[in-house]
Parts: sequence; C-alpha cells; structure tokens
Amino acid sequence: MIFIGLTLKQKEIVQTKFDSYCKRSLKGEARHYFREQNRRKEKEIMFSELKDGQLDKLYSMDKYYGDSTFLKVQGEEIEIESMQIFEAILKLTEKQRTVILMAYFLDMTENEIGECLNLMQSTIHYHKKKSLQLLRKILENQDEQNEKIDSLRNNPRGGKRQSILDQSGASTL
Repeated sequence: MIFIGLTLKQKEIVQTKFDSYCKRSLKGEARHYFREQNRRKEKEIMFSELKDGQLDKLYSMDKYYGDSTFLKVQGEEIEIESMQIFEAILKLTEKQRTVILMAYFLDMTENEIGECLNLMQSTIHYHKKKSLQLLRKILENQDEQNEKIDSLRNNPRGGKRQSILDQSGASTL
C-alpha cells in the first residue's frame, strides 16, 4: 500500500481499519453463504428422499406413434406398447385373445365379457385363467431365449472352449 505523507501511527491505524473492513466483509459473506445454504436445504429435497409418486411427476416420456402396436376387439382398437406382450397375445386363440383384451385392456368384468360374447361367466373365467397360464409360459420362454441370446453375445464362442479346458486340464490356446 502507498501511504503518502502519513506518520507511522497513522499508517498503522489505516492498516488496522483496512484489516477490520476485510474481516467484516468476509464474515458477512460467510453469513450470507450459510443463510443461502439453509434456505436451499429447507426448500430443496434430494431425489433419494422423494416418494415414487413424486418422482413420477418430475419427468415425462415422449410417446411415438410407431412404438405401439394395435389389436382390434369388439370394434375398438387396443394399443399395446410392449412388443413381447403383443407377440404373446397373437399366439393365443381368437377367443382367448378376445377375453384377455377385453378383461385387461378394456377393463371389462367377466359378466360384461360374457354378455358381449354370449357366453356364461364361468366359461369366460375358464378362458381367462387358461389364457393367463399360456401367456405366462410364452413370456417365460421369450425371457429364456433372450437370456441365451445375451449370453451368446457376451461369449461368442458359446463357452465350448472353457468346457474343453475343464475336461482335459490342458490349455487349448
């Protein structure tokens, strides 16, 4: 610092006042910072603390027309977004497909479905039960096939080389 025409005592006073000013400024900034942090803490919530319903409101997904497939039942088009479910439903008989689509996609009761198809409620219940069992088997088989495909992608040699090593104990490289 340049002190023109000041005595040593005056220079010390100026230096002390400047130090005091700097310390007060830093304390004020620190108070402001902590006040701001506390304000944010009160208003902001961490993602991990949000409930599922709250998390769902934080994003949106674009829905494209080509991502879905449609089936027609009783004059209404039903949108099916999952290709796996669509393919599984196509493997059902026409009557089973109609019952499943009406029950789970049109939210109809077994009695309402029976009235539309001129069948007894017990018959609808039977078709629904058998269809669900068949769908479960179809989807499980699809999952198993997908797992096999994934394992082949990860190990293109199919694991045969490893089994040869295990049997003979000698290296095949």
